[in-house]
Amino acid sequence: MPKIGDLVIFGETDAPEAHCIGKITHTDGAMWHGKYLSKRTRERYTGGLCDTMVTLVSDFGISAVASGGKLSVKSVGASVARYADQAPRKWQETLPRTISI
Repeated sequence: MPKIGDLVIFGETDAPEAHCIGKITHTDGAMWHGKYLSKRTRERYTGGLCDTMVTLVSDFGISAVASGGKLSVKSVGASVARYADQAPRKWQETLPRTISI
């Protein structure tokens, strides 16, 4: 179960990639709210994030560490992430990767 502060991919339409990683900021009933970490994504999309479905970054077999204005993302295992219909969901970019936040 996700919790406030977790790094996630919101919904099923955001691509599982570094620039789409969000951080959960609060909940409202079954709705998760958050913000993108990526500086580039926040410049392009100024709205808030909210969805009833979030997938933990760790479920993709990914480690994401923020430090010094950067987010470092690397593979640490196999993905166990699933879409709502239970189809497997994989990370969609080559790793490791570091982006500005």
